Amino acid sequence: LNMYKEDVETTTPELSEDLDDVNESRITSMDKEAKLEIFNKLKKGDNLKIKYNDSIRDNADYKDFVVTRNKRVVGKRRVEKITLQMKDRPGGVKFFLYSQDGSVSLAIGNMGAVINDMKIA
Repeated sequence: LNMYKEDVETTTPELSEDLDDVNESRITSMDKEAKLEIFNKLKKGDNLKIKYNDSIRDNADYKDFVVTRNKRVVGKRRVEKITLQMKDRPGGVKFFLYSQDGSVSLAIGNMGAVINDMKIA
């Protein structure tokens, strides 16, 4: 048992350093103010490019979206919501941009995602 314990202790720091590098790269996100500025400019019919990570995969390239519904306020907490659709999959899952207290977030259906970068096309 002691041999096993020593082996685990010696390899654990290397493993945790590798995991820290992976987590850092997944967490990188666009500036909060820049996201809010773009969110406030969007209206129905606008084209948008978003680079994002979700829990299933990391997306290295920008994806093209079109705003299908203008900004509206939903829920008791008065959250602003914009509905998006992928250009190449018009019948696919809907994407949503939410803005609450100056923070903009992305949801794929009901699953959250991290916005790495976003720009109006």
